Amino acid sequence: MPTHSDTPRVSKQQWLAAMVLRSGLLAGLRLLHDRGRTPILILAYHRIATLEDRENYPLDLGLISATPDEFEGQMRTLKDCANPVSLDTIAAAVNQGGTLPERAVAVTFDDGFRDTFEVAYPILKRHGIPATVFVSTDLIESHEPYWFEITAHLMLRIPPRALTFEECPEGLPAAADPASRRESIGRLHRSLKSCSNSRRARLVSEWRERFADFIDMRADDLARPIARSQILEMAQNGIDFGSHTVSHPNLALASDDIIEGELRDSKAYLEQLLARPVRSLAYPFGTPDTYDERAMAWARALGYELASSFRQGVNWLGALAPMELRRIGLGPGVTPAQFRVMLALPGWLHPNLSEDHA
Repeated sequence: MPTHSDTPRVSKQQWLAAMVLRSGLLAGLRLLHDRGRTPILILAYHRIATLEDRENYPLDLGLISATPDEFEGQMRTLKDCANPVSLDTIAAAVNQGGTLPERAVAVTFDDGFRDTFEVAYPILKRHGIPATVFVSTDLIESHEPYWFEITAHLMLRIPPRALTFEECPEGLPAAADPASRRESIGRLHRSLKSCSNSRRARLVSEWRERFADFIDMRADDLARPIARSQILEMAQNGIDFGSHTVSHPNLALASDDIIEGELRDSKAYLEQLLARPVRSLAYPFGTPDTYDERAMAWARALGYELASSFRQGVNWLGALAPMELRRIGLGPGVTPAQFRVMLALPGWLHPNLSEDHA
């Protein structure tokens, strides 16, 4: 697990970004990077959270995309150096022959936690930047916490080897030290992601009941999604909403009727709530093993115009796959120079972060 030090380690990418800016070659490199093509960059965020006490953060550190200060700086840079656009604007350009401004960049959030409303939304509103938030509609209605955050919390709190199930007979967390507990979060999530949606839901419900005394109510609340009233307020102020399905399943493991229901019902719920068309979808998890051609076909058939994966990369206008858009996931520690150069040269330099996200 990364540790803090008085002198933060400078990564190779950060060093390269600083050198590019100092050299004055960024504009020329951008021409070489684009080669006459039009890049479309989609930024993917999950949580915006303070990391002053990293060791005691009660949830999954891997879902933190930026601190509030970092996100503020990134949105300021985005407004200065590129042209923020909504996914609806991209959909119109792709499907209806509309135009896009040079250096079009879309901001997206997966899951829609409370901090999306409490922290990210005021910053977006202040800078006049549109964004799309992908939400799982069943969780909005039930007010239940996202399973991947509450299980992360359990890994940080319960006794070693206390949680066993078929895929992990040896028990988790592996040990009591903080590093082992954090590593066990990833192991547990990889196992649960490969379970059917119904079985995973049953397991998580059992664990929440069995280990209820270990759950900090503050963490339980932090793991919950935004509320209906918050969605409505954001929707009135430049924020679009897209589907993240009904219950956040691994679509590659689902039957056709479940895929259809997850995509159809989540779209219908949001369209009724917002009184506007819902044109975009983000596949839960978004890695190549969690959606397939069937999911993309159902998305097209049900009227989605764009669907986002969590595959890292840039899209090129005229050569993009509208049902499998690539995005760039961000994580804490991205320097201002690194972010600025990434906006100009996204195919060459962007944070090499894990794709194993929700």
